[in-house]
Amino acid sequence: MLRRYADTRFHVGQSLKLGESEVTPYSRATIVQLPGLSLVWNRPAGVLVKRSDGSEADLPIRDVTRIAQIALLAIGALGGLTAWLYLGRDD
Repeated sequence: MLRRYADTRFHVGQSLKLGESEVTPYSRATIVQLPGLSLVWNRPAGVLVKRSDGSEADLPIRDVTRIAQIALLAIGALGGLTAWLYLGRDD
């Protein structure tokens, strides 16, 4: 059911030749389509590095800002729940 409304796609960017290495960035797009509303969230996912000796390295990009936002949202929800439980009661 959720698959019908949300999808994740990878996009590979243009390769760049840097010295002896070839660097290719890639990103991830999460697409949410609801009736009357369409949201696209693009974010960098990583970089693929191919060296001249044939070795490859996949360097993921950690989204520290997203982790901090989720942590702040969780802290706010926990604080709101705590305030609702302790301050909203009539004793």
